[in-house]
Amino acid sequence: MNRAFYLLVGYLGVSVLTGCCATAKETDTWKRFTSKEGRFSIRFPGTPKVSKEKFKIDVYESEITSFTVESADGKTAYYAGYNDFSKDLLERCPIDAMFDGARDNAVKVAKGKLTRERDMKAGRYPGREVRIETAGFVIATRYFLVKQRLYTLVVSTAKEENNEPVIDQFFKLFKLN
Repeated sequence: MNRAFYLLVGYLGVSVLTGCCATAKETDTWKRFTSKEGRFSIRFPGTPKVSKEKFKIDVYESEITSFTVESADGKTAYYAGYNDFSKDLLERCPIDAMFDGARDNAVKVAKGKLTRERDMKAGRYPGREVRIETAGFVIATRYFLVKQRLYTLVVSTAKEENNEPVIDQFFKLFKLN
């Protein structure tokens, strides 16, 4: 396994991630992937590996469903995933606190530095984008909370790559169904 894969896995605190080196123009050839259960679609540069992993926050349990692809050269990895939270947990935990906790954990696990952060929306749903730099990688993440479902998109790519067009394109290819 390559470093991009381990960085993303460690960063998420769950199993796999997705990846490929490509220019924004090359994403036109990527395959549309639809998760009926996840109620979203996105394009990947290959067939994603599906993973489900249970986790616990205090007394609340949830399951992360993730879809990942990694480039053959190990320089880029792409991830799309989701998990559902109980209504009770969301009432107790403000959205900003949830996004702050995800950001802080990601920076800690990646042993990186937060280089960018901004609030955003997916339609009318709240979200946040963060960028983290590590010794050799840039990790770009978007979180969106849609009712009780948290969607997470991640691109981990080598710093030396011209990664902004690919990161932006991957994020734009995500659609809620």
